[in-house]
Amino acid sequence: MRIIRSCFVRNVAAATIVAALSLCLPGCGRGETRSAAEIKADVVASLLKGMKRQGSQLSAETFDAQAQELRNVRVVGKKGLLYAERATIAVDEATKAVRIRLYDVVVTQPIGEEGAASEGQGAIVRYREMVLDDIQAPAGE
Repeated sequence: MRIIRSCFVRNVAAATIVAALSLCLPGCGRGETRSAAEIKADVVASLLKGMKRQGSQLSAETFDAQAQELRNVRVVGKKGLLYAERATIAVDEATKAVRIRLYDVVVTQPIGEEGAASEGQGAIVRYREMVLDDIQAPAGE
């Protein structure tokens, strides 16, 4: 999975959450017989219902059909939270690879168990834009 961002990622939680997201989107594997529009509709429906995979909960609050954007996207896991105000989904017609572009992203890490912030924990990092590229689900999803 290739991750492209507007600024360099220094936060381990961002990479962990992005990896969890890339492993759990249903119906995005290569070699699909479904159309790009069907795959996109499945991804949108799954995010609106909320998906629990690999110890993370993924969800989107709403889908604006006119703007073709998901709103209030969240990925919550043990390593922290990724929140994006909005996101767009694109599916490559030839390869069926899914690209999710997140906008106005906030990544946080939880405070350590002892209640004090330790190295890298309790940090909040903001990104203007984040792209999750070549996303695919494991076979059989």
